[in-house]
Amino acid sequence: MKLNWLNIRVNCNAVRYEDDGLLIEIIQDERKFYVWVGGWNYSVLYCATENRRKLMEQLKKIEPIYHNEGLYMYVAKNTGYIEWIVEDSLILEPDYIEHYIIPTRNYVVEYLDVSGMLVSPLKKEDIKVDDNKIINGIKLTNMSWEYKKEEYKEYFEDRLLPMYMSITNIVFNKGKLDILLESPLGEDDEKRYYLQEEVLITFESGIEAVRFADEGYRTLSGPTVYDAKKKEFTGRYMFKVENSEFIRWLEEERGREFEDEVNHYFILSSMLVVDVIAKSEPKIKKIGIRRITKKR
Repeated sequence: MKLNWLNIRVNCNAVRYEDDGLLIEIIQDERKFYVWVGGWNYSVLYCATENRRKLMEQLKKIEPIYHNEGLYMYVAKNTGYIEWIVEDSLILEPDYIEHYIIPTRNYVVEYLDVSGMLVSPLKKEDIKVDDNKIINGIKLTNMSWEYKKEEYKEYFEDRLLPMYMSITNIVFNKGKLDILLESPLGEDDEKRYYLQEEVLITFESGIEAVRFADEGYRTLSGPTVYDAKKKEFTGRYMFKVENSEFIRWLEEERGREFEDEVNHYFILSSMLVVDVIAKSEPKIKKIGIRRITKKR
């Protein structure tokens, strides 16, 4: 298998996480097709392809689970990414978690999930996973959980916002990243609408990597920004990370330091923990209270 990641014919156009699953939009020449992953995944990671150079070098020598006209899909076990989420969660067992990898010319999309069927985005049919093609151990993807070396500095704080807000939508589309935080506020006085507080975090460009997981699987990272005794979580949703282990890992994977300045932003909610490595500064917009019409 001679796979040169510079010559892959497909591009990742969009990655969308919503309550009902993960949707990956692929462009092949002028055609669009989709990889749909229903339900919740343990963690999702997507990086600019040049930032996963060591992984891509390994995949050149490995037979994919599925390939068709430039689209490649891999499944692996016992990888460094799995070890990282297991170590961070303190509750997960690694044996049943699988690491799915979809390399494209511009971004590599990866997610951790339980064993299941893959759906061919081209033929729209189930793909039977050949156990003999499952990759066992990609140690070069090993991540670090040495958070004590990092410094988390508040980037966005608003004490007037609800104590807990949930990240309900993450949309990466044509290089732009939107992260929506929401918090239900109950009903209006006339009980005609549901009220919901909303905040939108936007990165216009320069996304190098995004990683997110259920906050329950990021047990070690939570205490870095949450003081249970002082209850300081209120209004503290976004942090800028100095001495970032995530950036260090990306530079190790890409084989060199970033030429331009990149920053690590850590977004915490009652649902998800999101890490963003970006060249651009985020824009934060308080949308305010939205009214949702109650169904009769």
